[in-house]
Parts: sequence; C-alpha cells; structure tokens
Amino acid sequence: MIKKGLIYLLIFSAIIFHGYKKRFVLDRQFTIFKQSTFRIIANNIDTPEQKIAIQNAFPSINFKEPTCLKFSQHTNENILYVSEKSGKLYSINLSSTKLQKRLLIDISKETNTANFNGLLGFEIDVECKRIYLHYNSDKETVQISVFESKSDYRKENKLLTINPVYHSGGTLVLDKEGSLFISIGDSRRIDSDNSAQDLSLLQGKLLKIIPDTLEPEKYHIPKDNPFVKNGNKYREEIYAYGFRNPFRFSIDSNSNEIYLGDVGENEREEINRIHKGANYGWSLYEGNKPFKQKSYTSTLDITQPIYEYKHGLSGFSITCGMKYRGTNFPFLKGSLLYADYVRGAIWTLSFKDPLKVTSKLLINNAGNISSFSSNREGEVYFTDLTTGNIMKLIPDNSK
Repeated sequence: MIKKGLIYLLIFSAIIFHGYKKRFVLDRQFTIFKQSTFRIIANNIDTPEQKIAIQNAFPSINFKEPTCLKFSQHTNENILYVSEKSGKLYSINLSSTKLQKRLLIDISKETNTANFNGLLGFEIDVECKRIYLHYNSDKETVQISVFESKSDYRKENKLLTINPVYHSGGTLVLDKEGSLFISIGDSRRIDSDNSAQDLSLLQGKLLKIIPDTLEPEKYHIPKDNPFVKNGNKYREEIYAYGFRNPFRFSIDSNSNEIYLGDVGENEREEINRIHKGANYGWSLYEGNKPFKQKSYTSTLDITQPIYEYKHGLSGFSITCGMKYRGTNFPFLKGSLLYADYVRGAIWTLSFKDPLKVTSKLLINNAGNISSFSSNREGEVYFTDLTTGNIMKLIPDNSK
C-alpha cells in the first residue's frame, strides 16, 4: 500500500506537471523536477522481478556527461570508446594493466552544447581506421564527420551537414556491409513544417549512406535504398521516415533487424522495428495516437510502433538499447533492453509471443542512461550522463 506522503506527492506533481509541462518539455530544470518526484513514486510502486544488479565497470575512470560508448570490433584490439557531450572522444585500452583514458578527438571548440545538443554519437569501422561523429556544430545544425587514423584522427572531413534541425537524433551505426545508418530528428517545434513526412528533406528520418573509401568528404547512395531514382525529388539517403527524435537505435547482431526508440512530444514514448521505406507516423501520430488531427489522412500507410508507453510513472524520454546476446542472463536471450532517461530505470522487451511484445522492469535507480552498448561477449554496459560512470549489468547475488 502506498504511503500517504507518496499520495500527496503524486497529487502535487500532477498539478505542477499539468501547468508547466509545455513550457519545460526540453528544459533540463524540468527534467530534474520530474526525476525528483516521479522516480520516487515509481520506485515505490514498481519493483523488478529478476536478480540483476549494476556496478561501476571502471571505478578509476570517470567522464563528464558521457553520451555514447562502443567497444572495438577489431579482433586484435580490446578498446572501449566513450564520447562526452562537450565534443571529446576518449579511448581506453582494456588490455592494459593500468586502465586510463586517452583523448582521441577533441572538437569541443566546434561543438554546440546548449540544452541537449553536443557530441551525441559516434561509430568506429571494424579496422579502427575511421571514426564517424554525430554532433551539433551550432544550435540548429547536425554535422556528420569522419576522422581517419592515418591523420591520427586530427583531420575532420565533413560528410553530411543538416540544417535546420530541432531534434538531433544522435546515433550512427555501420552495418556488416559497411553502410552507415544515421538518425536525424525533425526540424521545427512539434514539426510545424511537417519535415518528418516530407521526403524531400532529411529531417525526421533514418538515413543510410555508403561513405566513400577514397574521398572521406563524399558518400554514395546504396542501390537498395527505397527511394533510389524515384523521380519525385525525394532524398535518396532516406531509409525510413516519420520520426520526432530518434535518439538511439541498434542493429541486432543475429537478425540484422533495426530497433529504434523515438522520443515523444506530449504523451508517448515508442519503440519501432524498422522496415525499409516505412513511414512511422510523426507528426501525424505520436505513438499510435493521432497527433495532428487536421493533417490525419486514413489512406496513409503508417507503421505503428511495436511498443509504446505513456508519459508518467514509466518516464518521459526513451533510450533504446539492443537485443541481449550475452551469457550471464539466459532468461534475457533475444530480449530488447531499453531505458527511460528521466525515470532512470531499465526494462526488457520480450518477443517470445509472436503476436505481441511484453515489457518487464529490470532495474530501478540505474541513472540517467544516455546510451547502451555490449562487449564482444554480448554483456551490457551503459553510460550515466549525470554521474559520468560507465555501468555494467551483473548478476545480483544478494537476494
């Protein structure tokens, strides 16, 4: 039974939230307010069933607002890469007897860090010869750039510049064929210019390009992209569209399926299974609910999310993870991990029932999770933006 104090706190929070939510949707102060109220309430109502804990993976190493982490996939190297919001990218040689971070790339002078802007994501090719960065070069511009090892990662070659952008997206992923997937958010508040539905624009889209191996500042369009040679002036880089803020997505190492979390506007957070050429609805829909009623057309072929949750006790800002492929937690095999940045909790999405997916709470009080990654063994790590720690999922033997 919920304590009386929690009931009062819930009522107070609802009143304040109702009056101020529109004003502070993207405001960090409001994020802190939501954390201090809804997280307390939620943790008293909802408790995990499984024996899983988290620990600081590298207690001797700390970062300032880490946004993304990835492990080297090169067979001869065991390196962890971590980006900071400020525009710095570090590497840690995990084979060394004394772990320490090495500054690899510093674009802090070129990075705009206002609000939720900054160096949001990166990707490393298999040979560790190229590093791609996804960052804000100013308030309304997303810059995709590449740095090469032959220049000691000091020379920036700009690959793609997108302006204007209101929601940045933030993820880069290379697939097994070497194509680069890029998530980009919409271009205006509540997508007032309908950029996410406009196929002549790159905003509100998941893009797929092939970086040129000889000329880093250029790229090619994959021949199997859905709008290649369309004749309608649609951007051929587009792989899927209709997103508000596709902050994090992943490609499953076994099935090659893409799972993308889209951060919602007023009411809903969603997870999508991506299909080539599909329309995921924003801003006609937020989740599976019509958003712009006057713009809604029933003849449009909208792909609905495989899972969504309403704003409230579950949180307000989704961070999509990856399918679990490790061995420490057999009961999680094939499940998709995701978190809510505000709630500070981690859930697992199960696909055991072919007709529906089910979500279960995995961990409370996990922190402000900005990204997930897995090592070569498939075990899960994540970045806590607030504490600056790299955390790891471990078996909980205390129960």
